[in-house]
Amino acid sequence: MKDLNGKQIEPGMVMMEIGRGGKYTDKTQYYSLKLWEYSNNYNGQGLGYSIDGRKHEWWHASARNSYILNKSEIPEEFIFSFYHGMSDLYTTIKSGTVEELINNSDWKNNVVLKNDIDNYCELKSTTINNIADIKNSIPLMEKSKYIPRCVVESVIRVAGQNIHNVINGESGVAAFYDNILFNQIILYFKSEAGGRA
Repeated sequence: MKDLNGKQIEPGMVMMEIGRGGKYTDKTQYYSLKLWEYSNNYNGQGLGYSIDGRKHEWWHASARNSYILNKSEIPEEFIFSFYHGMSDLYTTIKSGTVEELINNSDWKNNVVLKNDIDNYCELKSTTINNIADIKNSIPLMEKSKYIPRCVVESVIRVAGQNIHNVINGESGVAAFYDNILFNQIILYFKSEAGGRA
């Protein structure tokens, strides 16, 4: 398997796919960049990473529409962020070298710092069994850039609400609605305590 430049791809290489959609905002066209890791499969399956460094499968990966990222030529923070969850970026240029695409992208707005990981892991280890636990966890939630799924579910259940069912395999849609509900619950308890709503 070869990339857009005709270079041979090996397992473990980090790829940057271009041309997968985009968006138009504030009179500017943005082009999508998808980061993923090549595995030894040829069926369109790649690998992504979670904030805590866990690997997960990502389908529809296209090596033929991707560039190999030379880790020695990419900012260290960029690669570190990829291995901790940064995957979907947007760039303002349609084509160019890997460096140009990255430099004109929003990757610096998506950087994952070690402090983000520490906050995530601390929050993930927090036990939420009652309303008091929710209220006591709000300060940590506020400073955490990422909220673990287990915390979202615990807050929803303790608040007496139901987790959304996954319909037709659309787990992302269910998670989206759960996140909205989670935020409403947290805002309620913040306003109840006299905090900003």
